[in-house]
Amino acid sequence: MINLLKILLSGKASLKFAVGVILGLAFSMAVILSTIGLMDGFEQTMRQGLRKSIGDFAIHSRDGFFSPDEDLINVLQDVGAQSYAGVLQLEAFALSNGVGRGVLVRGVEQESFTKVTNLKMPKLSNSLILGSVLNDSLSLKSGDDIVLSFAQGNNSSSALPTLQAFNVGGSVHHGIYQKDERFTYADLSFLQETLGLGKVVNSMLVKLDDKADQAQVESALENLRSSIGANYIIRPYWSEFRSLLQAVKAEKVMIGLVLQVIVVIAIINAAAFIIFLSESRSQELFLFKALGMSQNKLATGMKILVGLLWFVSCLLAVVMEQFFSWLITHYGSSFLPGDIYYVASIEPLLAWTDYVMVAFGALFWIAVILSFSLRQLRNSPILQGLRKEFS
Repeated sequence: MINLLKILLSGKASLKFAVGVILGLAFSMAVILSTIGLMDGFEQTMRQGLRKSIGDFAIHSRDGFFSPDEDLINVLQDVGAQSYAGVLQLEAFALSNGVGRGVLVRGVEQESFTKVTNLKMPKLSNSLILGSVLNDSLSLKSGDDIVLSFAQGNNSSSALPTLQAFNVGGSVHHGIYQKDERFTYADLSFLQETLGLGKVVNSMLVKLDDKADQAQVESALENLRSSIGANYIIRPYWSEFRSLLQAVKAEKVMIGLVLQVIVVIAIINAAAFIIFLSESRSQELFLFKALGMSQNKLATGMKILVGLLWFVSCLLAVVMEQFFSWLITHYGSSFLPGDIYYVASIEPLLAWTDYVMVAFGALFWIAVILSFSLRQLRNSPILQGLRKEFS
């Protein structure tokens, strides 16, 4: 069998054809792997960015402002909450150097907020921390002045807004463009005192566990809703982008199926390679048949050859996928604008099951398509090689 493989691959034409088949099949599998990794990486980046903004879920009162009481804290602990933080979240208008932006100001107690979100930000005092995109759009740096305009509300006797000056204390990166474009952070006590709101908040951010998955969060929310009463609204971290995340999962399957066309085309080249070998090596194949090798053994030799090509293609596809992932990770920001794709950068993510699925998917198509070309090899008469032997 080894001698048969050596004869089949002898000659520059055969080697070039084999290399072309390997490159084509490897590239097609690498494209599918990169696409799957890109979709999974996008979903993971989105989920990480959302958790950096609200933890595992957020609680809002239907009455607006509220002060977390002991009963609420006990209920949260009963469902497995490890940490929580009250947040005062208000709409405002930011003014700096004659430029204005609508922003969402979040008054937070830094220590508890960091425990919930794991969001790293500069120290809060009386300064204002801006999202990275907002900070860049206003061309601000630490120590610069910025003014926030807060609405007075319906109970105010004055129609004029409240203006509050802040020093910029730095910027923070959530990983989601919309958050980095709009979110700002101030010290909770300072913001409450400035606006005369007392010790109240309008939302609570809750974290269950670092390793809590979506199913665990949903289970905790179900238990919490039955205990907390109808006065509170509970939203999981993915609620804002629920439809997008569901669409990504559906599109990943559809795109993977569509890209199978690329694999089929590459495998057709492999089938053409078998036909090419059976034609160009007909004299050698005649000699093997004359020496007693059956058609089935010849077909088995061809299968082993194609299996080797498939195996080498799989290894090369992994190398290509790693290269594509490196390009996407380091240079993806140049062709993945955050205002369109929501995230500023994506690191492709693949599980071992993705590699197995793509590799054996290609092997399935190889088995289907090559069965036709191998049938031609089995049916070729021995006299065909004899005629070429003496031609």
